[in-house]
Amino acid sequence: MERDETKAFYLGLDVGGTHLRMACADSEGNRIGEIQKTKWKPEEGPRVAMKALILSIYELLNKEGLNKSGLKGIGISLAAIFDRHSGAIIKWPNHQSWNGYPFKKMLQKEYLVPIILEGDCNCAALAEGRFGNALDDKDFLYVNIGTGIGSSIILNKNCYIGTNGFAGEIGHMRLTEGGATCKCGSIGCLQAYASGPAFMKRTEELALELGEEIVITNVEQIYAFKLKGKAWALNAVDEFTTWLCMGIGQMVMTLDLTVIVLGGGVIGACPKLIEEIRVKLDEWVLPLNRKIEIRSAKFKDDGGIIGATSLVLPDARKEGLHEAISNY
Repeated sequence: MERDETKAFYLGLDVGGTHLRMACADSEGNRIGEIQKTKWKPEEGPRVAMKALILSIYELLNKEGLNKSGLKGIGISLAAIFDRHSGAIIKWPNHQSWNGYPFKKMLQKEYLVPIILEGDCNCAALAEGRFGNALDDKDFLYVNIGTGIGSSIILNKNCYIGTNGFAGEIGHMRLTEGGATCKCGSIGCLQAYASGPAFMKRTEELALELGEEIVITNVEQIYAFKLKGKAWALNAVDEFTTWLCMGIGQMVMTLDLTVIVLGGGVIGACPKLIEEIRVKLDEWVLPLNRKIEIRSAKFKDDGGIIGATSLVLPDARKEGLHEAISNY
């Protein structure tokens, strides 16, 4: 493709544990070309993997006929805990060699442009609020239900991050004393009961209690067995949705939110769960004069990259998408 030396553009990166997603957009937010997905290996360590990331960016620019000189900003969705001031990684589960790595600083050495890092769940929520199924809503709660449970609080179109930058950790709300141990080390977290792996594990336990030994490899199986009338599957779905509604319901009651957007692999695989969640939440909140609307996420796997790109668009500063914008 012929290179445009003068065209201004913005880059979004969705940095996950096994794949990179990358996309470019113009100043109006219109995507330039397609979202590029590529495998990468952070387990090789930051020195090797960062070189691969930078190489992948240049390959994308070459593919789209864009010049580095036209790059005006980089927004990054990162599945790790990071320092919002320095951009260094504090903790990356399963990739401990990255802990302490100055991610933003090293990327900025290569590209002398504003860079904003944000959590993957917050980026997905921003995508829904700016371009997706919460476009017309000023306030909403985004909940991602997959390997873990994450959430993002959008207030007045802004991503609320809290004092320490960790607002919205619904997955680590303690809902019961004793009980299951969460991967965070705490006891009784919502994530220990209503994440995808917890849902599958509990289904196997309930089946065994009723005399059936079965291996569950995905949540679609559970819902299929529920539709066949299997008692243990019915019980598993009931338990799963009850725990989930306890967590979401507390957020609704605390923040007086009326719109809930659900995303993640569990909802993507079993969208019919949304109606069951809606019914249970209504039973709780309607008597307390709360009315809620539950929607599925529009962007599925692309929410992170769309939200990341939106962080650095020109109107992001004007809208004040979140506090990091003031720290260019």
